[in-house]
Amino acid sequence: MPGEAPPDHGLWLLDNPSLDPASLAGMAAAGAQLILFTTGRGTPVGSPICPVIKICASPEGVRNVPRHIDVDITDIVTSGATVESGADRIEHAMRAVMDGELTCAERLGHREFVMPQVGVL
Repeated sequence: MPGEAPPDHGLWLLDNPSLDPASLAGMAAAGAQLILFTTGRGTPVGSPICPVIKICASPEGVRNVPRHIDVDITDIVTSGATVESGADRIEHAMRAVMDGELTCAERLGHREFVMPQVGVL
């Protein structure tokens, strides 16, 4: 359920809406303090609650909105770079944000917020 905090440590899956701003709000409400957001089209979205690091492996997405992408891992798809090298770049971005560096969304002023809908309307 959106906004439901995990009951214990470990990996938990959150049943969240697919609308990007609502999914970010649901993750933040569940306790996320940093969101890793994978995008193919480069969705220009952020959050007023916690930083959103946008990761893209789509050459078209990176080409269309390069200012919105924090971690470009297209070389894994296009040039045979290793998944480990992409993971290293994601970890580097996470550490930089945890040390106070702004994400692309924060620098661009994206602070979208949509409440996830629960149940059938």
